[in-house]
Amino acid sequence: MGTGTSRKITSLCKREVRRDFKSPSVPLFQRGKFKKLFSSPHALQSWGARFSRILKPGDVVALIGPLGSGKTTLVQGVAEGWGYKTGATSPTFALMNEYRSRRGLLLHLDMYRLSTAELESFPLEDYLDPSAVCLVEWADRVAGRLPDEALDIHLKIRSPNARLLNISACSSDWRKRLKPLLPAAM
Repeated sequence: MGTGTSRKITSLCKREVRRDFKSPSVPLFQRGKFKKLFSSPHALQSWGARFSRILKPGDVVALIGPLGSGKTTLVQGVAEGWGYKTGATSPTFALMNEYRSRRGLLLHLDMYRLSTAELESFPLEDYLDPSAVCLVEWADRVAGRLPDEALDIHLKIRSPNARLLNISACSSDWRKRLKPLLPAAM
């Protein structure tokens, strides 16, 4: 997906902090923008496991980034931290994988291979279950259908092993939950 798509996702952040984005006096953390660089896939998975601890039923996480940027790697860490022991895999052809643990249901969707017509008819809203956590890869392809409260995580390739996460947490609830996972300077 191109840069125009990334701008579209960011513009969906119409929550209360959107007004503060232009003010240089408001720290990035308070504006809901975070960046974190990972030097290896293992580091990204480890952070995903820690990230899983703050997730709760009803959460929707939109994962955006090019092929190979680490979306599935991050989900693997989240699923492991969630308590799923079998190992998460990409649902590119299945479209959706379920990972169950004592903590509940984790839904892993992948919108990559669907055509525009298939995306329009895909019953995404049926999977946005308030009793499950929903992780959506290639979420920029269904951006207009995700809830305003969704957490946007943009992944970028920085080197063969390094990945940069840009997190857009529009709600004060997400900012509060994310704070322990991010550097103090954010």
